[in-house]
Amino acid sequence: MAGFLGWAVALLLPALTGLAVAAAPGGALEDLTGGDAAGLAGSLGFAAVYLVSFLFGGYAAGRSARFAGAKQGVAVWLWQLMGAAVSTVLSMIFADRVPGLPALGTVQAMGADALLWNVLAALCVLAIGLLAAVLGGMWGMRFHHRADRLGFEAR
Repeated sequence: MAGFLGWAVALLLPALTGLAVAAAPGGALEDLTGGDAAGLAGSLGFAAVYLVSFLFGGYAAGRSARFAGAKQGVAVWLWQLMGAAVSTVLSMIFADRVPGLPALGTVQAMGADALLWNVLAALCVLAIGLLAAVLGGMWGMRFHHRADRLGFEAR
């Protein structure tokens, strides 16, 4: 349950700050290789928002779980994978029924024209998310270690 809480925090942060990226990160990477400065800004902006949101998501999971912060960080990341899979399936089911339904953040958004850059972007997003969530989980667990040490020293 702590992993789910961390995933909810990780999703909530970009939504609250309004920094959700509307374009696919693969498109920003393709612009980056073309020498476009907007591609660099888009790639770095997406990576920073994603890293900070999963860092705080992992922190929330590690803080609420008390022990096994790294495992709770991995749980946050696994919830993200499951959420991506569910959104992909739902967009496949409802793509014909709902006109204008965007396929952002789904496998369908990976067009054949930029498949290499989209796959590279997906791998970078997975690596950044896992690293940030695990580090956040270990960071959240530190609070309980300090509180436990203080509790034992006072007796």
